[in-house]
Amino acid sequence: MGASLYKLAFFILLAINARSLPFAWHLRVFRPVFYINARRVLAWLRARLSPRPHLAMDAWYERIPPVGADPFALVIKYNSWVAPDDGDFNGHLSNSSYGKSFDAARFKAALVFMPAFLRVGGWIALGGTHYTFIREIPIFARYELRMRVVGWGDKWFYVVGRFVSLPAKSSKSKSKAASEQLKADTENTSSSSFKASIRTPANPLDTLSASPSAVELVAGSGSSTPTPSYALASTPEPDGATLHCIALSQLCFKHGRITVPPALVLASNGFSRPPPSTGTSSTSSETEAEAETEAQGIEAEGDGGKVEAYSHAHPPPHWEHVLALRSAAKGGSTERYVRFLRGGWREVPASTSSPTPSTSTSPSEGDANGDANGDATANGDAQNGNAQNGHAEGHANGDATANGDVNGHAKANGDAKGAETYPGGRWWEDALGGPIEVTRAANMVALDGLRAGMDAVRAMG
Repeated sequence: MGASLYKLAFFILLAINARSLPFAWHLRVFRPVFYINARRVLAWLRARLSPRPHLAMDAWYERIPPVGADPFALVIKYNSWVAPDDGDFNGHLSNSSYGKSFDAARFKAALVFMPAFLRVGGWIALGGTHYTFIREIPIFARYELRMRVVGWGDKWFYVVGRFVSLPAKSSKSKSKAASEQLKADTENTSSSSFKASIRTPANPLDTLSASPSAVELVAGSGSSTPTPSYALASTPEPDGATLHCIALSQLCFKHGRITVPPALVLASNGFSRPPPSTGTSSTSSETEAEAETEAQGIEAEGDGGKVEAYSHAHPPPHWEHVLALRSAAKGGSTERYVRFLRGGWREVPASTSSPTPSTSTSPSEGDANGDANGDATANGDAQNGNAQNGHAEGHANGDATANGDVNGHAKANGDAKGAETYPGGRWWEDALGGPIEVTRAANMVALDGLRAGMDAVRAMG
């Protein structure tokens, strides 16, 4: 009898801590991959019935990226709950457990945002994560993690996760009153006394008012009234959800050990600014990883009337350049796309004007680039297959080679083999221009400030 009780207690303890067992984290994180692979197998079986299976699979892969979506409007949701093994001694979600859910949500978002990049061997390096804890989440409570892109630079890419809990249906009508009450409470917190605590307060304003002098530093004045940003952080979400925590991740895109620019990754996965004459993004609806992320075409009012938004049926102008890189039906291949990610993009000269589709490129000074007819230029102009300025020696079959002779290819200084041409200019920069660039630049002011602050803390030793 005693042995049976011990066994029962053991299995109960095991069940309570099931989400902390070995490989449980891996199952949570990679669960979306299992789902996508199941869909891929079904697509492969259907493709076997096609006269050209490889083209059918290629078309299926190209239907996955969110073509025409606004990177700042797309929100990915991850739902979870506070298991007993995730709680602390106060009966709340432990601060150390937020990262487990954030890992899973971040990976789920990556599969939606950049499926084509991950499919060809790309990976994402985590450079840092910053948390701001606002409200506690009780044990057994359900919560939602909302992932959104907030900015990127030449190397770093930033995503924000907002831990929220949805109110009960009966309490939704009270959310507006609660929001107004929180704003009123904000104005009465300057006289609070300091109280040391290791708990995450139910009301974040308790923490903000604990040290009036700290608030003065943030406000930049002699007043101890918290800044509006703190008040906003403690108010419910627009849909009435309660905000518990904000997490910011700093990421870097890699292929092997090569860093890939975030703008190139986003544009090659379909993200784009809205069409001309539209003032809204083409895809503002929230997208789930389990759902097909095909952007739906809508009509928006513009200065010139109704303009169809970008979608798979009506792709943005730069999409033809993406398909030319990796779609077999358009003359591309996975290998060509990988070469472009790993440095081929550097061969595309920067342009101050918007790129237009073309079949040839203009020679530029200091570059050895082949045109659409297989002619290469070395430090100058090449005409009719002859390279000039004393840097090209010999030619074969109308192709100019620099410092060598390579049949059918351009070779610069003996280092480039099989040089390719990439028409269209830097289409990825144009694809994310306009209102997308305006939002990105504004967000990067705050994000660069955060990075500078962390660098200063690191220098403190």
